[in-house]
Amino acid sequence: MSPKSWLISTFIFLLAAYAVSTRSMHHIAFLQRLYTHPGHHTPMNSPDAGPVGAWLKRQFQDLYAPNEDATATIGQKVQGIFTEGPEIRYNHEKMDLRSFQENLESSQFAVKENVLKRKDLLEEKVDEKNVVVAGFFSVKRLSTFRVRVGPAERHQYISFSAKIENSGGGVDGSRISELFISSSHKAAPINLQPIPGQ
Repeated sequence: MSPKSWLISTFIFLLAAYAVSTRSMHHIAFLQRLYTHPGHHTPMNSPDAGPVGAWLKRQFQDLYAPNEDATATIGQKVQGIFTEGPEIRYNHEKMDLRSFQENLESSQFAVKENVLKRKDLLEEKVDEKNVVVAGFFSVKRLSTFRVRVGPAERHQYISFSAKIENSGGGVDGSRISELFISSSHKAAPINLQPIPGQ
């Protein structure tokens, strides 16, 4: 099973288990739409993506592939986009906001370049103040450590579902109140070149 297929299966199972255990109607409705209309989604890089989905794309870009020239740290970004006491589950395990921040910071150790590749995005309005946004993306990280002629390379594959609430102030007033993530890491294969003359 490919990393993407495994993550999507894990994500759907986790979301379904949470929805049933908490009787969370917005997640149940989201799953019904996902199964009934599996092809009805908005590409994550589409200009037609909703304003909340576009907002979340920018936040994930800053968190998972930060720009070297960024003025805000990962910690400052995390504190600015979540509600107080958000519910976070990472690979089935409950995680507090501080641990989530440390996970993001550790992913940037000895990394000289991040390339985020967006895949799919599904946006579902719950009510006047809440929207569920879910999707899949991958991050390629090039390390400062080298393997033969090039930098070591790792890939992270992420499926997510986020409940985003807005109490006013336009899309910039959006905050994540629930986040479910399934994540897998894989090292890129090392292609060793033959030594001339052998």
